[in-house]
Formats: sequence, structure tokens, C-alpha cells
Amino acid sequence: MKLRNTAIALGVGAATATGLSLLKVNKDLVIGSTAVVVGAGLMISLRDEEELKINSLEVKNTQLKEIAYKEMEKGNSKDAISNYLIYLKDHKDDIEALNNLGHLYRVTNCASDSEKIFKKILKLDNKNKTAMYNLGVLKQDCGDCESAIYWYDKTIELGTNDGDIYFNRALAKSKLKYIVGIISDLEKSYDLGCKDAGLALIKILHSKAEEEYSEGRIKNAIQYCSDALDIDSTHLESLVNRAIFKTELGDYLGAIEDYKKRIEIDPKKDDGYFDLGLTKMKEGNSQEQAIEDFNKVISINPSYQQAFNMRGLVKRELGQLNNSLEDFNQAIQLDPKYANAFTNRGGAKYALKDYEGAIADHSKAIEIVPEERNYYFNRANARKEIGDLKGACEDWKKAAELGDEDAAKLVEEHCE
Repeated sequence: MKLRNTAIALGVGAATATGLSLLKVNKDLVIGSTAVVVGAGLMISLRDEEELKINSLEVKNTQLKEIAYKEMEKGNSKDAISNYLIYLKDHKDDIEALNNLGHLYRVTNCASDSEKIFKKILKLDNKNKTAMYNLGVLKQDCGDCESAIYWYDKTIELGTNDGDIYFNRALAKSKLKYIVGIISDLEKSYDLGCKDAGLALIKILHSKAEEEYSEGRIKNAIQYCSDALDIDSTHLESLVNRAIFKTELGDYLGAIEDYKKRIEIDPKKDDGYFDLGLTKMKEGNSQEQAIEDFNKVISINPSYQQAFNMRGLVKRELGQLNNSLEDFNQAIQLDPKYANAFTNRGGAKYALKDYEGAIADHSKAIEIVPEERNYYFNRANARKEIGDLKGACEDWKKAAELGDEDAAKLVEEHCE
């Protein structure tokens, strides 16, 4: 999967919530010590005293190195450092031991000593990738991200299959608000098996999708959501956003499929069925199925007033007027300030030729939300039906003032 390599700036706005805060520790950071087997069956009587002393010292040093490594694995950093220091008195150029000692100094906040050790290693071996990477981690620990990137670059130039290095370089770039290379580093890290990089990528792509949507580039936003879902097909935020964006473009069938996937992932969430029902309403050919979706919402959450309201709308459109009134009544009972439910009930009463009842409901909606033009437009139509042209004109004029172009035309046609 090849993700888009797009210039972004982490650390600003939503992108700061990417979780890029924990350093990864290289699995090769510490190097295992191999036991030295002392040959059995040697004839001690054949050795002179000096040889015995040398061999005895080597055995002791080997044991010290093994003990130091075991203490390090246990997390006993202080004892591990003591044993490595004694061992290194006679083995000053043991790169394996030096790398482990440098690591121990780093994790015990002895940054200066740690840096000296790693730089000593590079004098002994100027292509030692473990020391280079450890220097990068050390510098990043200390907040020197420029130097950290330098050492990560040097490590990568020598070739590496360690995803943590790319991940840490992406972190360092984000701290410096670099706009180039973060996604490509996270992509490479993810491809090399770093799960944290995948999580970071998803968050960045999710943020980029919302950014593109806010700028009106909806197709780009959909692609970012798809890229995130390529990494984790169960990422609900990306799945829901993609459905919303598809709806904006009129791709209702595509949105319906995304909402169905959302329900498969979380079948007990009432919002999943509600959004699916809304989209089926907009699609226009699945009204009966939309009612089933709203039924499911209500079975999960009997207090979901919007579900009653929307089910009432679908029933009204299908000509089930009396049934729709029951749903609007229930929505209003759950929320007596639900203006849309009042005006929708007014619409059902209008269809039943109960114009006075319709006027009363639209008036209640206006009382709750006095700046909604549709409420005035709807009441005007009901007033016209009972012969109250003056009242209708007042409402059409108010609706026109609030931006309703249809109302403005009706004012020209019917009002002085």
C-alpha cells in the first residue's frame, strides 16, 4: 500500500493529537553477550603460573560481562554499569560492551557520559549503526531534534530494516514542524512492521481528510480516508467521515456501504443505524428500508427523539399520515423544544387538510427558533389555505428576509 507523500505540519491543530510522543527503543540497542566456554580437560599441570593467572582473569572478565548483561536485562542499571566499567578496564575496545554501557548511561539520565561512549565507538568503527542510532535517540531524548535527525540519517544511509529508526525520525521532524518526509518515514516504518507508525499514520491521514474537506476538496478527503482504512479497515472515524464525504458528493450508495461496514464493526451503536437510515432517505429508493433502520435505532434507544422524527418524515412521504403523526407526537413528548418535530407535524396536518392545526404547530416551531425561514414559509402556505393572505404575505416576507428565494417570488406574485 503506497500512501500519498503530502507536505504536512505536525504539532499544529488537530495533527498534534497524532500520539507522536513516545520514543521507540531499537531492538538492537543492547547486544547479547556470548558465553566463552573454557576448554575442558586442559592439563593445569602443563601451564606455568603466569598462564594460569591470565586465563583466570579472562574467565573473571567474561563472567563480569555476562553478569552485567543479565543485570541490564533485569533493569538493574546501577549494578550493570558497575560490572561493565570493571570489565572495560581490561577490554577498552569491546564495542558490544561499550554500546550497552552507553545505553545504560542514557536510560539513567547520564547523557554526557552516554554521548562520550557512543562517540568512542564511532572512533573504533565509524560505520557502527547501533552507536549512530543510539546517538540519535539520545539527542532526541535531550530535545536536540536536529542532531537526532542527523544521526538517524547516517544510520539509514548505511542501510537498515529497523522500522523504529524511521518512526523516530518522523517524531523528530514533527517536533521541528518539518513539512516534508513525515508521512514517507511513517509509511516506511509501518511497512517494516512498526505498529506505532501505523497508528500515527491513521491519525495524520484522518486529520488531513478533515482539512481537505474543510477546504472543499472532498475527493481528496475521501482518498485520505481510504488510505487510513487501508491500514486499519476498522477505523470508525475514517469510515464514518468517508460516508459523510460521499454523501456530500451524492454517492449515496457508496455512503450506505460504508455505514453498513460501520454497523458490522459496532452493531450495538444506535447512531450507526440512524445515519444509515438518513442516507437511505436521501437516496430516495429505500424508504421502507430507512423505516427499518429507524426501528432499529428506537429498539436500541427508545429515547432517541430524532429517530422518531425522521421515521415520521419517511412515513409522511409514503402517505402514512396518521402513523407519522404518532411519531412526531413521540418526538415532541421526548423533547418539548424540538422545533423540527413541530413543523414536521404541521406538515402532516397540512396534508390531512388540518390547516389550523398546521398553523399552530408551525407557530410553536417559530416560537422555539424564530430565525428559521422554513417555519415561516410552511406557516404561510397553511395561512393561504384558510384565506389569510395577509398573514401568508407576512410570513413569506419574513422568510424572504431570512434568505428564502421561493418566498421572495411568492411575495412578488401574491403580495402588494
